[in-house]
Amino acid sequence: MFVRTFFRGVLLGGLIILSIASIFGTIVEQNQPPEKYHKIYEDWAFALMDRINLIVEWKYANRTFATATAESRLRT
Repeated sequence: MFVRTFFRGVLLGGLIILSIASIFGTIVEQNQPPEKYHKIYEDWAFALMDRINLIVEWKYANRTFATATAESRLRT
């Protein structure tokens, strides 16, 4: 009984986290330079997004994995 209740709680918590992440990903504009994010959001929000790596340098955001892999092979 305890195990079933525990896993229901874990499943519900996971679904809530996934829902919040989906909403956040929809609201935040994608592929923008970091300066634009800093203008739009307050300092604490910008620092949080930067700390959890949500802000990727925009010039690298549109590169595919194959392009990045090919470029890294050429450098070595």
